[in-house]
This record gives sequence, structure tokens and C-alpha cells, in this order.
Amino acid sequence: MIARKFVYMIISISICYMLLNNQQLQAQSLEKLPEKLQAALFIKLLSMSKDINNGKDISIYVLNAPAEAVELKKAKGRMIGKSRLVSVQEGNRLPETHPTVIFIGDTPRFQEWIQFCQKEKILSISGIPELVEKGVTLGLSMVENKPLILLNITSSKAENISWHPTLLKLSKIYK
Repeated sequence: MIARKFVYMIISISICYMLLNNQQLQAQSLEKLPEKLQAALFIKLLSMSKDINNGKDISIYVLNAPAEAVELKKAKGRMIGKSRLVSVQEGNRLPETHPTVIFIGDTPRFQEWIQFCQKEKILSISGIPELVEKGVTLGLSMVENKPLILLNITSSKAENISWHPTLLKLSKIYK
């Protein structure tokens, strides 16, 4: 119980810190966040979309990212705003079910997955920062040992996902 409260406190502090320190990131190199922190932040960020946080069950399909899948599976059953994360599945091909979110890992076919997400109106997320610029909607990175939210507005519109205005202020925006 204390460990869970500590994790929530760290996430809240991280988000506040990102809000206060989102500046001049163009010239800085983006690094991948540790998987455990990625999972915790993505779970928190999903609550900032009224399209995801709508009281319906949430399912996540993880593509070619086994370490991230392990961490996301730990959040199964957790409330995400008004919704609940009920399923985390993983694989290396198109899912047989229609998930709410697809986590895109290291794959040479990422463009195919982005097109699938946009066609099916599924939120695409990734822990690989470079993929957000290439069309994934939501990503995370680390700059100078600080977490950074990456948001591709064009992809978000294509996937029919809208965000709370606070997330737009917290994020490095791609168009």
C-alpha cells in the first residue's frame, strides 16, 4: 500500500515537473524511459483523454515490447479515471480483438501499425521517442534525466482522440 502511494506520488511529481519545465527541447536528444516508469506514466496519461476515460473497459495490445508488456500487465484491474484497465495482451501481428490502445514497440513495420490505428480509431502509444515524430500519437522520453510527454496532434486527430488541455501544455507537440 505504501509502495503504491509512493509510485503515485512520484508520477504526480513527474507530471508537475514536466509542466514547469517544458522548454527548448528541439536541440536536445530524446532518450527512452525505463519500462516501469513508462507503464506508470502511460496509465496516468490515458486518464487525460475523454475518449479513453469514458467509463468503458480499456484494453491494451503491446506489439514487440515484452518488457513494457510485463509492466503494463501489473496495472491490470486498475482504474484509469472512470474506466478500468481490463486486458493487456501482447504479440507481433495485428490483434484479433479491437483494443482501446496499441503500444508499438520496436518493429520495422511501424507505419503499417500506425495506419491500422488510424483506420480503426485506436490510440497508438510508444516508448520509442522517434516513433511519435513518425506518426505514433503518444510517447514518452527522457531529456536530461527528466520525463517528457510527446504528442503527435495530427495522429491524434486521425485516431479520433482528444486530450485535456493540460496535456497539451505538458507535452512536446508534433504536427
